[in-house]
Amino acid sequence: LPDHIQWKEFENNQGLILELERNIIRNLKTSLAKRPRASLVVPGGRTPIKLFQKLSMSTINWSKVDLTLTDERWVKVSHKSSNERLVKKHLVKNRASPINFFSLKTKHTQAVDAIFESSKNLSKLNRPVDIVILGLGTDGHTASLFHNDKMLATALSPNNTSLLHSVESSNKFCERITFTYRFLNEASK
Repeated sequence: LPDHIQWKEFENNQGLILELERNIIRNLKTSLAKRPRASLVVPGGRTPIKLFQKLSMSTINWSKVDLTLTDERWVKVSHKSSNERLVKKHLVKNRASPINFFSLKTKHTQAVDAIFESSKNLSKLNRPVDIVILGLGTDGHTASLFHNDKMLATALSPNNTSLLHSVESSNKFCERITFTYRFLNEASK
């Protein structure tokens, strides 16, 4: 592994969640000591729910933290599969309720048509992003960067200046919007 990557193993999820919470809060506080705002990008899914619940109770000035998602299914925000719904239910509450949330979802019926507007909405997101948390799907995808996406090479290109990438629906998943590799890679942590 490169020097800047540390491999850690945990005996259980509780230890992992406590370590992640400590690191996230420490890094957000460090960022806020240097700049007026900090930023956090999180995945959806079931795995980070306990982390989100723990973070929502953490002591930090959440009103100075920008939050968005690594990716989003192109469904209504009220839909049970919406990452935004999940994050708002488990993280944007308690002490973290004043967090500044940036939605990836727009009124457009297709994600591809929303890229310009979503990118414009994200222009106020504090960048470079301080922390990006990435998950790994059972099929090997991270964010919504899928191995069988016809446009994956474009989404992964370091020369691609787009913030966002739309993913067509398939028989396994619905249409999605996701950050590109370049955006995810510019994060501080």
